[in-house]
Amino acid sequence: EVDFIIIHPDFPLTVIEVKGGKLAFQYGHWMRHGKDKEPAPCDSPVDQAHENRDMVFQAIKSLYGLPATNSFLPTAAVVILNDTSRHSLMGMNGTDKFILTIEDLANFQPRLEQYIFFYRHIESVHIVFWD
Repeated sequence: EVDFIIIHPDFPLTVIEVKGGKLAFQYGHWMRHGKDKEPAPCDSPVDQAHENRDMVFQAIKSLYGLPATNSFLPTAAVVILNDTSRHSLMGMNGTDKFILTIEDLANFQPRLEQYIFFYRHIESVHIVFWD
């Protein structure tokens, strides 16, 4: 289930995954902090965003009959954690650069554009090739 898709001629097709609630990345695992409960493991929102991006690409490829080989489409995947602070993501080793946190919401549009723009300049990330 895709939360949002941005289609714009100057940027890659962007899939956005939004997660509410308090999440943290601890000891190599994603954790959800519930009310009055101990933190519990949860699925990676980053993996979910990338899986959704790939699903959207497959749907577009199928819809428009793109060839099975050498098909490409510039794409991006961004995660928005609207109840999570950047401090909670310590230890992600750089993969948090595609995550917007509660600190980013005051400047949402420029931060989102910055993340999407970053994808445009990393060919190995934003071009998806299918065999």
